[in-house]
Amino acid sequence: MKNLAHWIATRARRNRSRIFLEDALIGGNFLRYAFTRLRIFLLQRSVVTLLHVIEFTFLYRIFSGKQLVSVLVLQNSFTLVSAFWWGALEALRTKIRSMSHYHERPQVELLLSRWLYRSLSASALILTLTCIYLSLSQSGSILRWVIASYAFRLSLEIPIRTFHSGAFAIKRIYRPLFAIFAIEFLGFALILIFWRFVGIYGFPLASGLTAVFSAGLAYHYIRNTYQKLRIRLRPFRWKLIRASREEWRALPQLIVPGVSYALMRLGSFLVIAFAGVKSGTAVSRGVPLYLLFHFLNPLIAAGVDWAQIFYFDFKKLASETHGQFAVYFRKKVDSLADFIGVIFSSLSLVAGLLYFGSGSLTPLCVLSLFFVFRARLATWQVKAFTEENYKLLFWINALVGVGLFAQRSFELTTVQRMLYVSALFALSYGLTLLAIPRQAARQQTPTPQEETLHNWIHRVSQLREPVRLSTATLLEVHQTVAIRRVIETLLEQISGTVTRPQKKVLCWYETASAPPLTQAELILTTGGLLKTLEHTPICANGAEALENFRQRKFLPPDSQLPERPSTSGGTAFTRLELARRFRSEFPQGVHFEVQDARPPALARYTALERRLILNHALRFRQKRNTRQKGFSLDVTAFAPQGEIQMIFILEKSEDPKLRTRWREHLQILNL
Repeated sequence: MKNLAHWIATRARRNRSRIFLEDALIGGNFLRYAFTRLRIFLLQRSVVTLLHVIEFTFLYRIFSGKQLVSVLVLQNSFTLVSAFWWGALEALRTKIRSMSHYHERPQVELLLSRWLYRSLSASALILTLTCIYLSLSQSGSILRWVIASYAFRLSLEIPIRTFHSGAFAIKRIYRPLFAIFAIEFLGFALILIFWRFVGIYGFPLASGLTAVFSAGLAYHYIRNTYQKLRIRLRPFRWKLIRASREEWRALPQLIVPGVSYALMRLGSFLVIAFAGVKSGTAVSRGVPLYLLFHFLNPLIAAGVDWAQIFYFDFKKLASETHGQFAVYFRKKVDSLADFIGVIFSSLSLVAGLLYFGSGSLTPLCVLSLFFVFRARLATWQVKAFTEENYKLLFWINALVGVGLFAQRSFELTTVQRMLYVSALFALSYGLTLLAIPRQAARQQTPTPQEETLHNWIHRVSQLREPVRLSTATLLEVHQTVAIRRVIETLLEQISGTVTRPQKKVLCWYETASAPPLTQAELILTTGGLLKTLEHTPICANGAEALENFRQRKFLPPDSQLPERPSTSGGTAFTRLELARRFRSEFPQGVHFEVQDARPPALARYTALERRLILNHALRFRQKRNTRQKGFSLDVTAFAPQGEIQMIFILEKSEDPKLRTRWREHLQILNL
């Protein structure tokens, strides 16, 4: 019993000390949240940089001249291939995230099994080509084995990254602190051990064994995550590897995000772009410029990896209901960019001076501008990637890539080339700032999709053109997948949007110019699941169509539309008037606007309570629930345009009648 009590007390203490995204959004604790997310990353990046310097020293001592150029170009090329594969896996993560939302576990298992077995096939192909290269290559023996070790590492990374993506699409994968650093120190220890016994051949041998241990440890923690998610892989079958015609046609959907993400690994591009350039590339002691970029590659990569720590947060805030919170969160992340840029530029300056001497001071100082612009650009790039703006990423990063390779034809000094690189990133940052608002403006037209009844009513009420409403009742369906596919097919045939007030009832609207769907067409659309179909006559606008919908009682009794608010009374308001009314009726209540600073009164709640406050506000906006069981607070939200603008918090000890009247008032205003 003592052990159980100790475990419960430990868990309670951990929960009290935890900080959540929701708490960072409404609790004013963003800096604490960001530090919690970034502290392990910064420590791990420091260790990786230290071990990278040791590896760099070994390579610099083993190889020289063209052999060194070949090794570094191939190593960074393999890094770009690995990054391309991770970017292409975004299609898998998006599908799994969508399927898990509909609780389609069998479909998730089938899709993941296909991707994993195909990645194993690609890994086997890389290993086969590596063996052929080892048998046919006439180059120096040590060069062959170093290149083979990098190829072997890539062959392990591809299936592990695929396996990782299936779970990472749903939740973060937990790894203890020792597991994060154990592999890095293991690689260093193996190099020292094997170097003593087998000399220079110990480097590729240690690299290969480190890759095996890293893959095994990653597999262990990823498998634990799958067990918690209750996802199992399908047994191997050859038909899981074969691709259908539809999958071949969808291949560009994999290539574009893959290339977009690979182009973000600009540290490797810098090494490749400057490799072999002789004019004006001496940094200090005759060291070529591409060696400096390879030496600083972990810090350059960290300039974009730090923003990826917030990948899950950007994904979570991508929905329409999080609109104002997403803007608030992005501004907070942007405010960290300069601080992160200064940290990595300082680390690069110190590391470069210690390794290359005082002669590299001027180039490193100029390069610090690059780190600042890189950190600023990273937040926009990661956010664009999470929002699937792949074309924007592709063209801007492609411009940077072309510019990097174009410098090879110019006769420039070392400092001028550094300024050229910094100016190139400043230009890409400016183009991103110009392109993002235009991209957002093009995305303001919503993509047809299934909506909640509440949002659907709001959308129809805003229509000012002739419109027709329709309702269809389906036969008994037990599979959510079948209903979703019916809705997707229906959305392709109509000009409006669809809502599902009940499991077997679908409602949609169409403009008057579109002919109504006939019963025969809908039977084909639903695959024979149609039971009844009814249309309203064409109405002058959406409000009139909703009134007709109400009078004809097309919806079931438990899904009736709320009464329209009176035009003579309470709909003319401002947020200031709404806040004044709330304070007058509930002096002890707490309210705040999403875009404003958080009130000090929120500090009275714990981090978990603040997380529940935001969750209940979203539920109120999406489902208009009237009961909030298991929570001591009554949370409501004002969101007239589909985005939460104000949140109101009440203790449940307040007068129940007043609280009910307030909730009903907000429900009407949100329509």
